[in-house]
Amino acid sequence: MAFVKLDGSIAGLFRDCQGTLDTLCDNLSELPEDAPDEPEYQRCNDEAGRLRMWDAETGAKEGQLDYALRRSSRLRDGVLELLQDLRDLSAQAVSIFSGADAKAIDENAGPKIAGLASERDSSASSEPDSFLSMSSTDLSSPLHQTITEMREIVTCLLRQTPSLRDPSSQDTRRQASYEGADSFDQSHVRSKFPNANPELLNRLGTANWKRRQQLMVLREANEDDVLASDRNDGENSPNEKQEMDYTSEADVSMYSTSYGTGLGSQTTGEWTSSSDKNSKIGTALTSLTDNPGQKLQNFNRPVMAAQVHRLKLPRPPEPNSSFEGRQFKCPYCFHGLVEVYSSLSWKEHVMRDLEPYMCTFGGCIRPGKTYGMRGDWIQHEIDVHQKKKTWACRPCATEFATRKMFDDHMRKLHSGLVTEHQLEAFAEMCEQASGKLESRNRCPLCFEECRSDRKLRKHLADHLEQIALFAALPARPRLDSDDELDLMEDSGSDGETRAESVMLDVPEDLRTQDETRRATVTRFLGEQAESNSIENIQAPQEVPPSLEGLSISKDASVQFPVMTIGHPPNESFYGRDYAISEIHRRLSVPGDICIIYGVGGVGKTLTAVEYANRYTEAYDCIFWLQADTAPGLAESYGEIAHALRLVQGNEDQGQIIELSRDWMENTTRRWLLIFDNVEDWDFVLQYLPCDFYQSNGSAIVTTQDSSLVTKVKHNYELETFGEEDGSTMLLQYLERPDPKKDPERELAQQISGLVGGLPVAISHVAGYVSYSQCSLSELLEIFKQRRRHTGAATTEDDDLPASFRQASFSYDETLAMVWNVTLRELGTDARDLTYILAYLNCEAVPESMLCAVHPEAFLEFLDSRERIRYERMKGPLLKRRLIQAKEIEGEPCLYLHRSLQRSIRDTTAKSAAQRQVVFEQALNIVRKVFPLSSPIQVPEPSSWREHQKLLPHVMSLQSAFVEAKGGIRGGRKFASLLSDAGINQWARGFTRDGLLLLETAEQVLDEISSDASRSFDDSDIMRADINAIIALMHDNTGISTRAEGLKKRKIALDIRKKRTESLTQVSRNEEILLYNAWLDYSISLLQYNRYQEAEPILSSCLEKYRQWDTPEEIPFEYAKFDHKMAFVRMYQGRYDEALKLGQLGVYHMDKTGNEELMLRFKFDLACTHLQSGDADKALEMHKEVLEKRIIVCGKVNENTLQSYYAVGALHELRGEFAEAETCFRHALDQRRVAYWSIEAIARTQYHFSLVLRAQKKELERATKNYEEAKATLSRLLPLDLPDKLKDVKDDGVLFDHLLTVYGARFTGTELLKFIR
Repeated sequence: MAFVKLDGSIAGLFRDCQGTLDTLCDNLSELPEDAPDEPEYQRCNDEAGRLRMWDAETGAKEGQLDYALRRSSRLRDGVLELLQDLRDLSAQAVSIFSGADAKAIDENAGPKIAGLASERDSSASSEPDSFLSMSSTDLSSPLHQTITEMREIVTCLLRQTPSLRDPSSQDTRRQASYEGADSFDQSHVRSKFPNANPELLNRLGTANWKRRQQLMVLREANEDDVLASDRNDGENSPNEKQEMDYTSEADVSMYSTSYGTGLGSQTTGEWTSSSDKNSKIGTALTSLTDNPGQKLQNFNRPVMAAQVHRLKLPRPPEPNSSFEGRQFKCPYCFHGLVEVYSSLSWKEHVMRDLEPYMCTFGGCIRPGKTYGMRGDWIQHEIDVHQKKKTWACRPCATEFATRKMFDDHMRKLHSGLVTEHQLEAFAEMCEQASGKLESRNRCPLCFEECRSDRKLRKHLADHLEQIALFAALPARPRLDSDDELDLMEDSGSDGETRAESVMLDVPEDLRTQDETRRATVTRFLGEQAESNSIENIQAPQEVPPSLEGLSISKDASVQFPVMTIGHPPNESFYGRDYAISEIHRRLSVPGDICIIYGVGGVGKTLTAVEYANRYTEAYDCIFWLQADTAPGLAESYGEIAHALRLVQGNEDQGQIIELSRDWMENTTRRWLLIFDNVEDWDFVLQYLPCDFYQSNGSAIVTTQDSSLVTKVKHNYELETFGEEDGSTMLLQYLERPDPKKDPERELAQQISGLVGGLPVAISHVAGYVSYSQCSLSELLEIFKQRRRHTGAATTEDDDLPASFRQASFSYDETLAMVWNVTLRELGTDARDLTYILAYLNCEAVPESMLCAVHPEAFLEFLDSRERIRYERMKGPLLKRRLIQAKEIEGEPCLYLHRSLQRSIRDTTAKSAAQRQVVFEQALNIVRKVFPLSSPIQVPEPSSWREHQKLLPHVMSLQSAFVEAKGGIRGGRKFASLLSDAGINQWARGFTRDGLLLLETAEQVLDEISSDASRSFDDSDIMRADINAIIALMHDNTGISTRAEGLKKRKIALDIRKKRTESLTQVSRNEEILLYNAWLDYSISLLQYNRYQEAEPILSSCLEKYRQWDTPEEIPFEYAKFDHKMAFVRMYQGRYDEALKLGQLGVYHMDKTGNEELMLRFKFDLACTHLQSGDADKALEMHKEVLEKRIIVCGKVNENTLQSYYAVGALHELRGEFAEAETCFRHALDQRRVAYWSIEAIARTQYHFSLVLRAQKKELERATKNYEEAKATLSRLLPLDLPDKLKDVKDDGVLFDHLLTVYGARFTGTELLKFIR
């Protein structure tokens, strides 16, 4: 959206001023240095600079000031007058300098300017050459006086800058400015929100009245345009004005209420101040009396909510009603000509015009301030009202939550530092924002509860927009129509906000109002009202939730296009034009994937980056996904939600990923996913939105694995450059003006051939030449000598044609040659830094992690206390193109090409000692910043975000360790890092990655503990932690890992017992770990249905918990006991006790805030209801858990799929096969995306086949699923087939037995009968 400037505006006048002032400066600048008027040039130039500074502050030149002052006519007129005088004065000064006739000036200038001209003429008549001969110090000089007056005007403009940047709205209709003039808008707002705080309602009503009056002033001032717009709409004749025909004010109130958005239910304590000065609004809907002193009393009166139509924004007037970018005059601001290209830009423009947002907190210092940008409003509420203040005592490094605590502290401990009368000023200096926000979850208008601050802001913004829109829409109200635009679309409003209004029983005697009141209403509304009787109110309708509501963090709405590409554009990018156009052609239809494949270093990533930058306009969103590792992919996928402002801040990674996926599944916007460096196709499947091929998105996959091309229809192979393109690229990187005619082009061709036309090699060669100032002929000889030295040269002279060498080049040999040459001349520090980068996640290494405090001798060169040393080693690497600098979320990072990473690892592998040193350097860097896990293995969600950012570096170290095959010694520090990372992944639900890390950690510990004579130490404690968590991960699988889980728990328990026995005094943490091990061991016993052995263990755990504290203080421990003992009671058939314990387990786990575990406990409680015979209650509870898991865990999480199965199984039990089929089908469709166990998949396949056969549909598919399920059952059942199940013929029972005891096994009704 853009403005087109009109004549007569501040912008036009400013340009005139600037032009004449520049002309004057140019004329004066031509004077010789010794000319008398040469000093005036400096004064004039200073004023030109000050005027530019004023423009930078106010945006006058670009029309921003015109727009800001559209409702402040006095300020606008003042600015126009000052600019008019400035323009005339500057024109006068130009005329004085050029000797123009005063009469011409007198005819067109004001008296001030004419007087100056006359003075000039009189001076000139007495002394013809006096002007040019006058000294610059002569203050009576006309030029000097003119510039002085110009300076005064510019100074006045600068002084007005604060008022101009935040002008108050001044323009209202004078005849409406009397007491009670705003009562209609007060009534309108109060009728919607009868239970809201009166002070807030008064604020909103007054603001809406002012908004209405300002719009009417603009319409009256632009009456011709209004009539023209009305003619275009076909709603009015050219000479007719719409008249209001209300029969009563009650009808007006009903009209206003029928388009409301509020739902009153109860009061809130958020507002601490209230006012009754405007409670005399006397409208029927609020049932208030006409007594001016009566206050709003009963906020909890019963009300009836109705779903009604929402007010909608009309399309722009012709000729741009279809957003073709044509110019038109906005009917809300009448400010210049407007161009809009989408419904989003049009809505943003109208909201800026209406300024619907205002503070909803009590005690605001600017309660009447309105905001046109939602982000400005939100920022005000956060900064002024929600940010918690703290007072920091710097000498003690202590923060205090209240001012009183700070004052008491200062008086008690620092009375000698600060006197009593200095304390006030000192406290202000020490006041700071804590970074924490006071959250509120209830709307102050309708009191609807929202799950988060983000949801509340969107919900509240929708109320405010609807209130403002009621004042803005001319004539008839705009309702649901194809010609109008719903504010809920694209504007950032919350899709979950419901369009509601409050309707009360209206007494018959209030149905009519006094004629005077009708006249008052008519006078207030002017042309904007049209009668709307009670009969016109629509019946309640179901409003479908928006699928595209975006949450708001700081800005009013997401500004599209959105890009999350961490790679900066490559200004030296060369070639690939045909490839990029072909890729775009193949992605022209949404729902397609194109794979870009080729050898490493051929430019796949850069081509994808270039495509994204060239075709930005083709997409609303382009999201970059680093897909070489699972943690890196999860992190970059989560950035989608952050970029779209879907994240409130308290969601875990799984929820953030699901927010991203949901947006892409449901949006109508065009989006592109770029999966970079894919090695595992399952990664792509896991993160593609559901029904991708029917979505509005496309995807690009870059990979070195050519076998992946069979997965999709479209692919494009990038090949190395030929000698022409390769030489051109090299010369272009060297900034040669005309590469095709360059005298060294033949040398460039030979070098390109020697490096095989590989773009990454050419880039590094160019960096080497540029930095070292080596000539191309010297470089060619260096390469030839290197080839002869390594045996790669085919002849002594190595003079074969470049094309031949290129056709037969060895990829590894070429890169080894290039990087040997480019790296060997590096300084020691720079080379060591490059080597360290190669052992980290080379896509993005935070500089703050590299350059930190490093007391270790082998990291001294990276110590931040000698920052200059770091910068001096980084500079040559950047200039040589060996690394790149980029920003990730505002944090400076370094990037190393993956091909160089692999080459460096191969190089260091040739020296075991060197590789060990580099590995330990990288390990120390990561270990310092990676958070430690809880000593008692309690999940800590507060550190998950930091874990996720650093996890790719841990995974890189893990892969280097595994690839070395014993060539790298891990040590306790490495095992500790892997353990902490693995435990974190387990806590966040990423079982596969967590298991990989923990198993590697155990492998490292095995190497450490190979000495049988070694005594008990911290390594054993770490081993216990690792085994305990691995066993918990195995619990999520089933029969295939059941024995391994029991084995791991025995190891952990033995270590804990040995550790406790070795201590003379056992700490609380040691006791917690020991009894955790006992309780975990009872879980494995239950996996084998050995509930008799588990019961005494659980009872002893409960005794210890009671010694420690109450359930209110340690709810996590009690929750675990309640949950496990509920299973024991269920096995025993004591269902009442089992249900009571299960409910306690859910309650206590809910107290911990771990919603995922709470839902697992609730799932098992539903299973207990089923075993007790209450299938209806079980189904109801399973549906609740499923609904919550979709939100908390995500649609494709293994726990969510298990809930889909449980709901389907109960529908199958009830004979509701269609519903069961839907659940089973969804679970199986997502099995490849989620990390779901083979046991769970087989059981779902089995029951899916049964419901298909029961419906006599898809019989071939049913048979296939049945056979696959039975094959899995035959393979797994022998792993644990108890005697009680050997003669069972019911396959359903056997499939249930495959599953883990909690969260899966007891979703059927028969198994318990056999194993009890």
